[in-house]
Amino acid sequence: MKEFIEKLSEQPEIGIVSSVGSGTLYWTGILNPILSFLTLLVGLIIGIITLAIKITEWRRL
Repeated sequence: MKEFIEKLSEQPEIGIVSSVGSGTLYWTGILNPILSFLTLLVGLIIGIITLAIKITEWRRL
């Protein structure tokens, strides 16, 4: 888990792309509703974790 958080803090683009990509998959409806919801959920979780990491970094400045 620590490696995951370090990677997200080094490259916040991963969180942004996963959130936007999962939202796009959900919106287009390419996958069935259950898989679309799961990809949306995973993307949002990664995005929220990335945002939380960046907020803690900004507070340290």
